[in-house]
Amino acid sequence: MEKKQLLEVIESQRKLFQSGKTKSLDYRIRSLKKLSQTIQNNLEEIHLALKKDLNKPELESFAGETFFVQSDIEHILSNLKKWMKGKCVSSPILFWPMKSRLRPEPLGNVLIISPWNYPFQLLMSPLVGAISAGNTVILKPSEMAPETSHVIAKIIKETFSPSEVFVVEGGIPETTMLLEEKFDHIFYTGNSHVGKIILEKASRYLTPVTLELGGKSPTIIFGEVDMDVTVKRVMFGKFYNMGQTCVSPDYILVEKKQKPAFVAGCIKYIDMVYGQNPEQSNSKIINKRHFQRLRALIGTDKILYGGKFDEENLFIFPTLLESSENSQAMTEEIFGPLLPIIEIDSIDQAITFVNKKEKPLSLYLFTKDTQIQERVIRETSSGAIMINDSVIHQTIKNLPFGGVGQSGMGAYHGYYSFKTFSHLKPVIKRPFYLDNPLRYPPYSAWKMKLTKAFLRFFG
Repeated sequence: MEKKQLLEVIESQRKLFQSGKTKSLDYRIRSLKKLSQTIQNNLEEIHLALKKDLNKPELESFAGETFFVQSDIEHILSNLKKWMKGKCVSSPILFWPMKSRLRPEPLGNVLIISPWNYPFQLLMSPLVGAISAGNTVILKPSEMAPETSHVIAKIIKETFSPSEVFVVEGGIPETTMLLEEKFDHIFYTGNSHVGKIILEKASRYLTPVTLELGGKSPTIIFGEVDMDVTVKRVMFGKFYNMGQTCVSPDYILVEKKQKPAFVAGCIKYIDMVYGQNPEQSNSKIINKRHFQRLRALIGTDKILYGGKFDEENLFIFPTLLESSENSQAMTEEIFGPLLPIIEIDSIDQAITFVNKKEKPLSLYLFTKDTQIQERVIRETSSGAIMINDSVIHQTIKNLPFGGVGQSGMGAYHGYYSFKTFSHLKPVIKRPFYLDNPLRYPPYSAWKMKLTKAFLRFFG
């Protein structure tokens, strides 16, 4: 894309936003409904693109990509009118009568940059939030999922004018060109390395940034558990989308006496679910570079199960590794179908282990012991914590989704998407009557005495 064309698009979006057209409830609802319908009309093409890019089974493409976005739209449509009204807050009695209100207003022109692992959902879901808040948007899909990128560009072109929403396809040069421009908000999902670059670029204009990153999300299994259910829920979260999920369980901390049963259960699950031809029921590794990175990790620890791979088809068999704190597999986010398993002797050891690392995007704890549950909730920090399940917390529309520390800043989903792309502007109104004379100079002794008494009583 030529720089001149990009600048023309940005300028047209600014003009449209300044016209006030995007701010009305009717415009936002019409835009969201149009987008939903266009997605529905292109469902097969989207799923086919995801199959080509990632070999995603249609069920995963539907549940984790297109339905996820459609569900977002329906949820927002049901609540948008209420959200746009804002809310009243209490006012100091010293300045009574006064009305104080938080009134949401759109930020302006927004840039959304998405990754390749859920190339449809992780671009379109933030877009839905940005539209609901009344913004104009430029989208940058991942070049590593080119088929999905092309379909997204088609859908946006069918639904919006360039002055409303525009897609910039391409790779690093296009992203670099975008980051040289001034936006009112940048929303990025991806790895922390690129997140730091985006934060640095945004600082030039003091642009606010939402960073949805990743990290090594731990799973702790300790005390009494239902092992069959634990295994199924951990395995589902780990190997969904071939482990290429930001909230995927990255490693296991399992009580020493529970480890044999857990490993046996995992092997049984893998054999039952994936059978002799696992590549037919799971995604592939996105590209050769990531494949080689994961393949190199396989040989660094003892293989408990799996370890096979098919380089031609970029497929790695679900693999269990016996690891330790100093294993190479514990030095980086795995983002693939390798699961390091580390045994622990106490819940204190597990908490210390987690706290020595950067704060994760998610933490999963499996135990029936409510005291252990409370300890882990209280003594660890993570973007979210799930007790006795994994990954599904991101589907709960009434909860914010986001990281903390190295795993991200800011949150979205449902109302929190609307809030992320809005400024909650305080609006304060007072009538001209009942003007309190205590606030004005000269400040005499009696005013001081009355003010102290007033503030102590009402403050």
